[in-house]
Amino acid sequence: MQIVQAFSIFNYSFSILIALCCGISTSSNAMTGDSLHYLTAKDTVFLQAGNHQEKIFKHTFEQGQTLYSLAQFYGLSVADLKYYNSYLKRRSVATGDVINIPVSNRMIIRYQEEDFKAKDHAPVYYIVSNGETMYRIAKRYFRMDVAFLMKRNQLKSERLVIGQRLHIGWISLKGFKPEEMEQMQFTNPLLRQNYQLRKQYLAAGVGKREREHRGLALRSGYGKMKKGFVALHSRAPMNSIILVTNPSTKRSVYLKVVGRVPNYQQEDKRGALVVVPNEIAKMLGVVDPRFFTVVKYHR
Repeated sequence: MQIVQAFSIFNYSFSILIALCCGISTSSNAMTGDSLHYLTAKDTVFLQAGNHQEKIFKHTFEQGQTLYSLAQFYGLSVADLKYYNSYLKRRSVATGDVINIPVSNRMIIRYQEEDFKAKDHAPVYYIVSNGETMYRIAKRYFRMDVAFLMKRNQLKSERLVIGQRLHIGWISLKGFKPEEMEQMQFTNPLLRQNYQLRKQYLAAGVGKREREHRGLALRSGYGKMKKGFVALHSRAPMNSIILVTNPSTKRSVYLKVVGRVPNYQQEDKRGALVVVPNEIAKMLGVVDPRFFTVVKYHR
């Protein structure tokens, strides 16, 4: 008999605030990845927000499962899984590996309807991280009414503590179609548009090395930098897609390289790695004309 167990969070440090163990089997029978249940009604899904406010949970890879079937179950591609789990670019997946899985809001049943059946779903919880508020979690992450979320969790105050679990809703045990994951419900509409550039970035990375540089970034509102998901970069190939991250806010955005960084004469601009539009800087949580950034691209 196949026995499936769900484990609870065991570490509430700032760096590890979520855990999910699903599809754990103690059966000695030979099984293929396509025949395993990746989620059961006995499982509990614990989430945290990713760089683009997509929700992430951790799946423990079991014997007999395949990376392809895991991706298929969640409506993803293998390239998606490798993006969210960079170590998979260096080696094959192994039993016991913990794999990050992105989940969109449309995959989460936040409000029960008359035909809702608990046996077909696993409960979904969000684990509160440092600096998060009830308003931010309810409105920005899950688009839920604050009072409703408080009532579901029997809370009398909006005060939260790190590691606190908030019951958000439920997730289907039947898996998801790729189209359900195509447009993750990011709060910012610009980030929904940016998802297409993310797909191009992943496709361009096949067979290439991902390079990373850290340095000075500038914001601009002139010429090519007036608007759009574009950037000037000193090294990345022209017309390629780069990933720009603001490490202080942990926000990231994908941009198309449309030119080279000028040879600035001003001392405070010399050696700039990348230039982004003012609109993009705001998305990254930047208020100053210059900021430190991490840039990744393929070559």
